[in-house]
Amino acid sequence: SYTEIWMNPTDGVNDGLNDGDLVQVENPVGAVRCVARFSNRCARGYVVLPQGCWYDPRPLPNSYGHEFVDVGGNCNTLMASQPSRVDHGNAQQSAMVKIIKVTNY
Repeated sequence: SYTEIWMNPTDGVNDGLNDGDLVQVENPVGAVRCVARFSNRCARGYVVLPQGCWYDPRPLPNSYGHEFVDVGGNCNTLMASQPSRVDHGNAQQSAMVKIIKVTNY
């Protein structure tokens, strides 16, 4: 089972997503697969990815050339090990990601 990533419905529709789509969430640090869930409780431009399941890396294609994609949905997969000027040590509050619909399983 995949972890859910919550986003504002307007953001999802603008990105060509539907509620329930399998998506890949990527950044230069890592990549995870999740199920897109729309909620008006999420502000536009922001997503919510809970801790997720256990880390479960698989050799899957991704935009950044990472060796593995985590299909467990662990948000730490997207977090740098060093704090940035923005996050002040709480990286989960400042990860920039792109979300891509998975079309080939």
